[in-house]
Amino acid sequence: MENLFQNKQAFLRKKPKNLFLVSIMFILLLLIVLAISLKVEVYDHYLTRGYVNCRENCKIIVAIPTNIDIQKIKFNKKYIKPNILSKTIEIDKENVISYYLYTFTNIYGLEDKEIVELNFCYNKQRLLKKFINSIF
Repeated sequence: MENLFQNKQAFLRKKPKNLFLVSIMFILLLLIVLAISLKVEVYDHYLTRGYVNCRENCKIIVAIPTNIDIQKIKFNKKYIKPNILSKTIEIDKENVISYYLYTFTNIYGLEDKEIVELNFCYNKQRLLKKFINSIF
């Protein structure tokens, strides 16, 4: 039993040899993460559904809250530039909210009377700034 106790004491007194190397690797990793967070830009996302109407041209009609300024649209796993045909403001008197009713055109691969899922990207910021804003 004494031999096990002496081995434990010897193990506890032993100092790590690679502390300097581990600290350099940690600082290097921290600098890489900081550099990436200063360069990468991210968006906030708003997921919704739209209705496709194909009488003459195919159009997507969708309602979006008024506080969202569209910068990109993700449709069928592809980012597309929004071609806005019309934008009207509507008011829901029952829920007392306002929203924009958008009509988009020139989006290909649509069928008449189809419901499509859209991902609207807005509020573009750097990753570090978005992280700081979420903390405070």
